[in-house]
Amino acid sequence: MSEGVADFVRSELGGPTGWDDYHCRGTETYLDGYGCAATLLRFAEAGTPGTVRALHARLRTQSFDGLIAGRDVAALWAQCALGACAPR
Repeated sequence: MSEGVADFVRSELGGPTGWDDYHCRGTETYLDGYGCAATLLRFAEAGTPGTVRALHARLRTQSFDGLIAGRDVAALWAQCALGACAPR
């Protein structure tokens, strides 16, 4: 997840991402690479501004606990996959 934070920041700053508009393809999920993790973070940040900053702060001192903005990451991905993160 920490590398997803890095790719999220790179995208927000206008840097090259190496994938097409932050959408995962096919059956990919947030577990299938930094870009897909960044896609999920973009979705979470849009719903709750400050999410990525708070997650990054937690990741500096502890392991990822499976929660993003207080929500289970798998449930958040399921919601994301219905729209913003849908495969192209």
